[in-house]
Amino acid sequence: MRSVFSYQVLRLLRDKILLLWTLGLPIALSLLFMMMFSGLEEGYAVDPMRVGIVHDDAYAAEAGLDGALAAVSAADAEPRLLDPVAYDTAEQAAAAVQEGETVGYIAVEDGGPALHLTPACNDLATTPVLRAALDATCKAVMSSPGWSLRAPIPRRRPQRCSSGTSSPRSCR
Repeated sequence: MRSVFSYQVLRLLRDKILLLWTLGLPIALSLLFMMMFSGLEEGYAVDPMRVGIVHDDAYAAEAGLDGALAAVSAADAEPRLLDPVAYDTAEQAAAAVQEGETVGYIAVEDGGPALHLTPACNDLATTPVLRAALDATCKAVMSSPGWSLRAPIPRRRPQRCSSGTSSPRSCR
């Protein structure tokens, strides 16, 4: 058995084409696949979007919306989709979007939550994930009769960056 093994190894080392196909090609393919599939985690990472939440009477009347938004914006949520900022009116939230403090806002319109985003943010890869998560979470939360999670989103204002602006894009 040992003599057969040593004979096959010697034969492999003498024939350069056979050496290329048995050792070179698998090594080259493994390096190619490692380069292709490395960094997939960074490509699909979800960064939380700074979104304004309009806290008005319609928001307070919408059952379960606090819990749904808290589920996707909690610090330990996986994935964390929102970095919420509370506003009293839709006009304040729209003004914050125009100033660049947030990338959009969520308001209750026509009896349901509506997500308003800037055109630049609408093209991000995070947006479909956020829309699907909000839809699924809102449907699940609002359809369950025993749901009682009413964790309010903390009312906080945007922090100023060292450059003096409050734009989330310029703070990075």
